[in-house]
Amino acid sequence: MRNNEVSRSLNEEFKNALFDYMLKQKNAIREGEAFMIFWKKPETWGEQVYKWAVDSGRVGSVETVEGLVSGDETTREEFYGMPVNYMMVILKSLEKSRKAELFQVGEGMA
Repeated sequence: MRNNEVSRSLNEEFKNALFDYMLKQKNAIREGEAFMIFWKKPETWGEQVYKWAVDSGRVGSVETVEGLVSGDETTREEFYGMPVNYMMVILKSLEKSRKAELFQVGEGMA
């Protein structure tokens, strides 16, 4: 990691320590050589998505991942505009806590 504007970079030891810490705190997920970094834990985001579902009367209904991140019904939510792969991690955390069920429909997830 290098910041060219200030001519600084992190050494490998510090980067590894930083990512290890973020993984332990559940603010990051490793995908091969890449990391998904969350500013809120997936479970915290999941609580917000579930609250939206409760408040909007959608608990028990079928929603698409695309609809959650870019639908007209969620434009005022913090998770609006979130990348689909991030939302999938969040929905999997909701599924784990039995507040959501994921299933594939054609090419996408619902």
